[in-house]
Amino acid sequence: MSVVGFDIGNYKSSVGIARAGGIEIVANEYSDRITPTYISFTNNERHQGHSAKQQEVTNHQNTITGFKRLLARKPTDQQVQNEKNFHPLRINQSNSDKVLVDLDYLNETRSFTPEQLVGIFLTKLKSIGEMNLNTKVTDCVLSVPSYFTDAERRALLDATQIAGLNCLKLMNETTAVALTYGLYHTDLPDVNDKPHIAIFVDMGYTSLQASAVAFHKGKLRILASTFDNNLGGRDFDKVLMDYFRKEFQDKYKIDAYSNVRARLRLRTECEKIKKLMSTNASSIPLNIECFMNDIDVSARIKRDDFEQLADSLLVRVRKVIQDLLNDANLKPEDISIAEVVGGSTRVPAVKKIIQETFQKEISTTLNADEACARGCTIMCAILSPNFKVKEFKIEDCQLFPITLSWKGAETDDNELEVFPKFEKIPLSKLLTIYKRESFEIEARYRFPNNIPYNEARIGKFYIGNVTPNQQGENSEVKLKARITKNGIFEISSPQMIETFEVEVPVQEQQAEQTAKPTEQTERQTSEQSASEDATMADEQASNDASQLPKMVKKKKTKAIDLALTARVPQLSKQELNELVEQELAMIQQDRKERERSEAKNSVEEYIYEIRGKLSEQYEHFITEQNKNTFMALLDETENWLYSDEAENQEKSVYVERLQSLKNFGEPVRKRFKESQERPAALEEFGRSLQLIKKAIDLYHNKDEKYSHLEKADIEKCSKYWEEKQRWFEEKSFLLSKMKPIDDPAVLTSQIRDEVNSLNKDCWSILNKPKPKVEPPKANPEPAKPEQAETNGEKQEQQKPMDLD
Repeated sequence: MSVVGFDIGNYKSSVGIARAGGIEIVANEYSDRITPTYISFTNNERHQGHSAKQQEVTNHQNTITGFKRLLARKPTDQQVQNEKNFHPLRINQSNSDKVLVDLDYLNETRSFTPEQLVGIFLTKLKSIGEMNLNTKVTDCVLSVPSYFTDAERRALLDATQIAGLNCLKLMNETTAVALTYGLYHTDLPDVNDKPHIAIFVDMGYTSLQASAVAFHKGKLRILASTFDNNLGGRDFDKVLMDYFRKEFQDKYKIDAYSNVRARLRLRTECEKIKKLMSTNASSIPLNIECFMNDIDVSARIKRDDFEQLADSLLVRVRKVIQDLLNDANLKPEDISIAEVVGGSTRVPAVKKIIQETFQKEISTTLNADEACARGCTIMCAILSPNFKVKEFKIEDCQLFPITLSWKGAETDDNELEVFPKFEKIPLSKLLTIYKRESFEIEARYRFPNNIPYNEARIGKFYIGNVTPNQQGENSEVKLKARITKNGIFEISSPQMIETFEVEVPVQEQQAEQTAKPTEQTERQTSEQSASEDATMADEQASNDASQLPKMVKKKKTKAIDLALTARVPQLSKQELNELVEQELAMIQQDRKERERSEAKNSVEEYIYEIRGKLSEQYEHFITEQNKNTFMALLDETENWLYSDEAENQEKSVYVERLQSLKNFGEPVRKRFKESQERPAALEEFGRSLQLIKKAIDLYHNKDEKYSHLEKADIEKCSKYWEEKQRWFEEKSFLLSKMKPIDDPAVLTSQIRDEVNSLNKDCWSILNKPKPKVEPPKANPEPAKPEQAETNGEKQEQQKPMDLD
């Protein structure tokens, strides 16, 4: 089971993995731990990450970022219109009135759902995890903004399935950051002590989130969360863009917003200026060459001027921070630490507001860009059976209150708030409703104006097969309403409780009553038992033949499962399967295009490599005529390679072209390689012959080292040596007569094989160990006449007696 955490932001993303060394944020193919959240399409392939961002200016009409903000939205949604102000999107509308994005791919315009686009990018993040783990990635935990509504969370789960992922949990971004902070702090208070209150402020590229969290040992609880989903780093970039646009209009009479490429270039430069102002209060210059109409532009801005221009944004930052204190019912002195993450919290004016509001120095102990991904990975490790993580309980909260409503008697409606604001989640509640017929429950967010979504309704849930009870009145219907670990609302397990009376023997009634553990029940049972004993005695005396037990009526209940049909804004199974198939087809196309591109590059690389060597290293290993023919073939192939004809050929065409070049070039390369390696192989052969000959001569000279060897073995060894000596002399003679342009009469590999054969056959005989000689056993010495002392008593030595 893979343990992977994905933090997919609107501008940049990161991947965390867990392995033996712990939690690690891993790098992509560019050796960068941060991957731009970009997708770009061309006629033949799609790009994700760095390669897509590189096409933002040159291929802007088919490059997209921020697509997560389009999930579950309608084209008329205000947020969709805001996105069009930041990116040149071609928005279309689906049959279900949802957003589609038109992009050119495989020589046609295709419409992509936001779920598809997120799934395409998740495929990229998945490949980064697989590249670092060297195994397939399936299970993961994915970050999600805390303000995402039910519909957006469902759409994100659909996107994970499109990418072939099993999302174990959607984790709120600030909760993931809090987990990263809490798991590694060993100084947290005990459960019964005053909690350690921490504030986490996360300001990214498009949004601002803040959470107040109470920590105890092994536990965190989200007290409150606030947000502004349309306030992030790009809004500060926009302030700079508007400023420089006006400067250029006044100075150069050009409008930077009238040209898409110019606007994108200006945005990139303004982002750089913003970062420079984070560490420099002096005037910062901006210079762009050939900006528009071949005009070079330049301007300057100071940090103070920038903060004045961004004052309205800073007011919104202060509101989010202050609302958090109010919602959590906290005072600045209650707070232990204020931690900031997210790239945009580096703006000095934002830092100042946070410090002033919480009256605390800002803490930056967490990695601002990686803390969220690390928290998601920790959560995945906690959920995985393959990793042992110290116990840590997480209590998140429901950001928006949820109400249920259904039709009551006649025209009356019933409405109930089931999950208030900041209710801890995940949580289930058992509801009882009295109905005499099938009915529909509607789940809604209680305050539509407070949610960042254009639809307050969460979904409708139809409860079927409800009937009146035996008396023709309303039946009791029980069901569960729950907020899952993913922050998604569900209704489940609807049952109709049927109550009816049955006759049971008195003994059964008595047994059931005695099972009730109350003193009153026991007393009633005792009295009833005594009364029944007397009654039965009387009946037996009066009518001994009557054996029928006394029957009493008892109420019983029976739970009947009801039909449940949910209508929620989520892709159907058929729609999801179609998108999965499309993603698999695009993955296959990516693989095919990658192989085709590699084959084409191989031809180009071979041409450059071999052409340079023909005039240098390989010059003496090819005839002048063959060299001229080969050079002409290289030129012809190169011209073809850069022609329109070769632009989109199949892989097999490039493979054939490369092979035709190798038919000329590889023999030359082989001759050169042999000339370089052959001398060392011959030298090694000669050295082995000498050493073996020397060992044979030592045997014949009765050397002690080889005296244990048998004569037959030495004769066999000599025969091997003579055969290899003849082979060596013959081949050396042939090689000495060979010219550099000739193919070698014997290959270096053959020489090495002969050497190995010689060494194996001969040294296996010559290195035989001498047989071990057993040392003679020593005779025991006679005992010496000594006095012995045993248990403190002296014993005299007895001398042998002479017998005559």
